[in-house]
Amino acid sequence: MSGRCREQETRRGKSYRAPQRREGTRPEATMAATHSARSMSLASFRAGHAVRVGAERAERGGREPAARNPGQVIPSTPPRDDPYWKDRSPARNAKDTATPLLFTQGTAETNTLPVGMEEFLDNHRGPQRAWVGPWDHVRGNERTQDGKLAMGRATWFKETLSFFDEHLKGIDPKIQFPNYAVQDNLGNWRAEKSWPTANRSANLRLGNGSYVDSGAGSQPTSLEQEAGRDAGSFIVWSGPLETATRVTGAPRVTMMAKGEGNVMVKLYDVDEDGNAVAFDERVSRLDRDRPDIGLKSTDWTLRAGHRLAVEIGSVRAGDWLDTPSKQKIRISNARLHLSLDNPAEDIATGGDRAPWLDTFTQINAAKLKPGPATFSVPPARARR
Repeated sequence: MSGRCREQETRRGKSYRAPQRREGTRPEATMAATHSARSMSLASFRAGHAVRVGAERAERGGREPAARNPGQVIPSTPPRDDPYWKDRSPARNAKDTATPLLFTQGTAETNTLPVGMEEFLDNHRGPQRAWVGPWDHVRGNERTQDGKLAMGRATWFKETLSFFDEHLKGIDPKIQFPNYAVQDNLGNWRAEKSWPTANRSANLRLGNGSYVDSGAGSQPTSLEQEAGRDAGSFIVWSGPLETATRVTGAPRVTMMAKGEGNVMVKLYDVDEDGNAVAFDERVSRLDRDRPDIGLKSTDWTLRAGHRLAVEIGSVRAGDWLDTPSKQKIRISNARLHLSLDNPAEDIATGGDRAPWLDTFTQINAAKLKPGPATFSVPPARARR
């Protein structure tokens, strides 16, 4: 694909549109911080603002974010080596930069999604300080209408001024704040030297399946009603987890695909009674035989006894508008790549539960009928 957006892609005489976000769900990001790694001595910014516009393209292989204007459809999966997007990727251009960075990122964001930040941070070599957790599009000092801190942590201005003093004035900090203050989906805050920090990586075989790219998201249907040969998706289940295990960083799903259309991948945390929360998702257009789909960065702890469910199928979430191909899609050799962390090793730091977390859980709740286990999520090892 070229870097120019095309409203429709015609393949073998079949026209369909790449999935796009509904109007108003993802406003334009400010670009002020995207140049900071090259030209400024200091940057303090919200990670989503600086990273989303271009860095998310790099982590997803150069894929352009979905359009905000319903009349504009942007290709979701340009080739990974597309020189147009490679040259315009803040994540790629952050390589070996040393700018001190202070930022926040909501893992439950509905605006500037946590996509591309992991690659940006890996490429950056300077000091990093951040708050990461399950809040929406808010700042560190903001409060809800009932007076609660929107992120749940009370030291935003202390940490910010200490950071400025250290890197602008050369004043040693009087209080040593953690490099990363991270809150998971259980509302627990911990201190980390870097993020994401994983004990082990897992390459999990999901196997084969098929679905009809029916665009079920436009007419919501329960997963149970979608069962059968013409289902709009299929779900693969892990066995119950032996111990609490955290999924951290950006999961990836690779597969071989036959057929043309769109695909949505969703990860669910499911308890013993089938009560589920969809905690991560991504959509893509199937315009190549071996899709490599990077999901959003997350920090989600799966409790012992819970199961991980992976849904692969047509775009069925209300946030996305797509024109389905109506074709049958056959998936083979699907694999889920995870970075896993052991919550038993957490070092606690101060903070309360982010109020948005309860709303996020309610919005993404589902009732699933558990299926047979076909893979296992291994327990995270102790950190070395």
